[in-house]
Amino acid sequence: MSLHRPENVPEQKNRTVTLCGHIQIHGSEPHTFVGIDTDDGRQYTVQASQKVLNELRQAQGQLLLLTGIIRSETETPSSTISPFQALKDGYFLLENWEIISQEQNPMSF
Repeated sequence: MSLHRPENVPEQKNRTVTLCGHIQIHGSEPHTFVGIDTDDGRQYTVQASQKVLNELRQAQGQLLLLTGIIRSETETPSSTISPFQALKDGYFLLENWEIISQEQNPMSF
């Protein structure tokens, strides 16, 4: 399956983009947070409502399409997200998401 991925993500900041990847839970209890690990090796902290973040936690390990806006790690999107929760490529302000495969992430243990 071939999916469109932005060639140069920094130029995509503050524009709506679609990412393909797997949800991963980062951090340690009780300070975990939701991130997306894309199929091209990028990692973003996902920002969404608590209800949506809980739904994404349930989709962990499944292949997803997420639509939203990429923000750099220096652009902390909300006072509710600590700068320590920024993954290497920044934040992803989620607008929409869908499961595209029930397959498990081969990197999951």
